[in-house]
Amino acid sequence: MSSARAAGTLFLVMGAPGAGTRTVVERVKEALGDAPNYAFPTIVGTKTGAAKDVEVVASDEYQRRKVSGELQIYWRGDDDGEYGYRSCLSAVEAGKNVVIMVPQSIISQVEKQFFFHTVRLVYLTAATETRTARCAEKGLPAPTGVPEKPLGPNVTTVVNGGTISEGAADVIAALKHHAREVVQFPPANITLPVARNASKEARDYLSEQVLPGLQEAVKALSLLTEKPRNPYLWLADYLESNDPLAPPAAVDGRDDGREGPVLGPHDVVRAEPVNHVLDAPEDIQGVANFRRSKKFPRLYGVHQPSAGGVRAVVEQLCGEHGRCVWINLRESPVLYVNGAPYTLHSKDKPNEDAIGVKKACVNNGRELARLERQLSRDLVTRANAAEGQLQLHAAQSDKDSQDVEPEPTAVAKDAVCTFQGVFDVLEAEGFAVNLHRCLFCQDGAPEAEEVDQVVAAVRSAGDKAAIVFNCSSGVERTQVGMVMASLMFAIDAGAKPKGYVDPPEGPAVPDLKDKAQYAGIIQLCQHLPEGPLSKAVVDDVIDDNEAIINLRKMVGQAATIDQDADAAARSQGVCLAMDHLERYWLLVCFGAYLRKQVTDKFQQSFSTWLRSKRGIRRTLHKLCLV
Repeated sequence: MSSARAAGTLFLVMGAPGAGTRTVVERVKEALGDAPNYAFPTIVGTKTGAAKDVEVVASDEYQRRKVSGELQIYWRGDDDGEYGYRSCLSAVEAGKNVVIMVPQSIISQVEKQFFFHTVRLVYLTAATETRTARCAEKGLPAPTGVPEKPLGPNVTTVVNGGTISEGAADVIAALKHHAREVVQFPPANITLPVARNASKEARDYLSEQVLPGLQEAVKALSLLTEKPRNPYLWLADYLESNDPLAPPAAVDGRDDGREGPVLGPHDVVRAEPVNHVLDAPEDIQGVANFRRSKKFPRLYGVHQPSAGGVRAVVEQLCGEHGRCVWINLRESPVLYVNGAPYTLHSKDKPNEDAIGVKKACVNNGRELARLERQLSRDLVTRANAAEGQLQLHAAQSDKDSQDVEPEPTAVAKDAVCTFQGVFDVLEAEGFAVNLHRCLFCQDGAPEAEEVDQVVAAVRSAGDKAAIVFNCSSGVERTQVGMVMASLMFAIDAGAKPKGYVDPPEGPAVPDLKDKAQYAGIIQLCQHLPEGPLSKAVVDDVIDDNEAIINLRKMVGQAATIDQDADAAARSQGVCLAMDHLERYWLLVCFGAYLRKQVTDKFQQSFSTWLRSKRGIRRTLHKLCLV
């Protein structure tokens, strides 16, 4: 693809009499003449002057070039000769740093002509004795008075008090310090008409902040084998996901950065609770709530297993499917100590995360992995201070049945690792397994950007790899992940409603308990294309994945509150029911989004799609339990 460059800098070099300006500039040209980002235009004149490379033309030809605009910069020399430079505008706009030597008398003229470009003055001078000696060597009269130096923030003064080589080196340093770096941009016929008419500040902003990312996006679009139907939506999504101005992040969360301690002296290390709620007993030791989708046999769910449990599951699934994509949906860090999963909690509030974990305020999987690495270092430090021992608390209590805190447990240095570390060992042993981290909240709806991450992880599995979802308990968040993946597979296969479909205007008598026909959901379906059909398909998928819970019916279950309950319990019940309702609302939206992507081939992310649907988003604020 052809490309233009950010506008370069125009350097005006001038100097005091006897400062050796011309000789220095000639030496600079010798040094930088072949550099791709510098240009040294040739002088056109009616006389040879003092320069070595003047293109001498007749007076009539000079005037013709001057009148036609070919000579954009011109002046009359001390020898009554006329001199000028061909237009430098094209070179500057092509990204070249143009260096010309001009008399001080035309500074204002040049600055006016290049008002929308960066102009820098380089002024050479020297001590009076030095300048006098140099003039004497050339048979020139000694300089008199104090030279009038140009002033301003764009002036760089070079004192040429040594040899010509030293003076040239100083000028080159000044040029490189203020020169615009060469940066590739989209075609000139796209950018320059806009930039040429903009102010200097706008030009710099476009050149430095906007155009680099645009070029990368256009380049990525050009390399697609199958072009999107709507390239503008694809570009918007690409630019959001590949922000060139975003701070650099670690790849897969595995950087070597060191941060301050997160674990406080009063924080406790608590075992992950195991609550096996499936009717069938545990098939694998250290693995609870391990289940397989009835409709899609390569889709699984599980709680937070032990390290041995993770290995057993990966061995089984890689043996059956060849590869395993593991998607962890918890938003709090988990560490493995002696092969068992543990979390960090406040001693005073055992059901809450440690204060340091809260303050870390992780936003994505990379930050969560980084936090886990820091916590593992903190635990190793604590164990080293206690002669290789850690106090490991049970899942439900800080003390045993005799009201005594647990005895410290011996912990080797390599017995503390992160969740990613468990998978690193398996990968090193040759298992084809990948871990993805998506931060889902415990009860409410996940963020749209987190749904994007699930979509990307599921699509990365291809057509054959096993997909495993897990959270702390392996229940709610795991079930949400399994339903989302099942929706992707079902809608891609052309799923149709199995039975009942809500009428567009909503049912005459809403069924809140079983069909979640809440007013806000009915309004949502009215804003969605084929909204009732989308809801019906989502309901079918939820019913196919109700081995543990039904994500639709649990809204009504949470809203059913004992009339004798106190105000606090009633309030908590309403909040929990609203969280479940918001999550169901998101699943219906996701189903409608997927129906669109069957033809659009995921050219737009869910988060971008949702932001573009104002009417749909408005229905979220109208949700209520009626």
